[in-house]
Amino acid sequence: MREMRKLTIAVALFATNALVMNAYANSGHWPIVSPIKGSIYKIGDFLPATNLNNPQQGIPYKYYQFKEELNNVDSISKLATVSTGIASIIDLSKTTREENYAFIFEGYVKIPSDDNYVFSINSDDGSKLVIDDKVEILNDGYHAEEEVEKEVKLAAGFHKIKVFFWQGGAEYALSVSWRSNKIPKTSLPASVLFYDKK
Repeated sequence: MREMRKLTIAVALFATNALVMNAYANSGHWPIVSPIKGSIYKIGDFLPATNLNNPQQGIPYKYYQFKEELNNVDSISKLATVSTGIASIIDLSKTTREENYAFIFEGYVKIPSDDNYVFSINSDDGSKLVIDDKVEILNDGYHAEEEVEKEVKLAAGFHKIKVFFWQGGAEYALSVSWRSNKIPKTSLPASVLFYDKK
């Protein structure tokens, strides 16, 4: 019966976002063939960026008003649009009233480098953040000011961003922030918000 030998597993995590594993016998005299020798295990790829034909600074928005309170952000798109425009940042400065209104901001965020980015939405009332057509944050419902965050792996370049917000009554708030290994937490600045001008 072949003698059982202990193996040493060498693991290396590289900046290229890959986990490389090799197996070695503790004794250098016993050759081994390991199915994991030199294997590369992807931990998670960065979401690829989108090419824009004519990027312009600013983020397009649609503004809505309603008579009865909404129950969720998905109801916003069913409302009649009151006005549209290009905002410099994502905030509530374009509203003309203090209650029963909604916004949809839709454009691109310019990511400076491949990294893990933590996005957060602070809102009163309901809000939703969509990045590259995927819902990353749902902070919906009628509630006081509340912040929710989510980490997303993004490659450098332009990525779709869409923010939904609705305000019922009483207090209101909306802010979208980000942070990364190189960026301290801050509201998304105007310098990273774009749209593709046709």
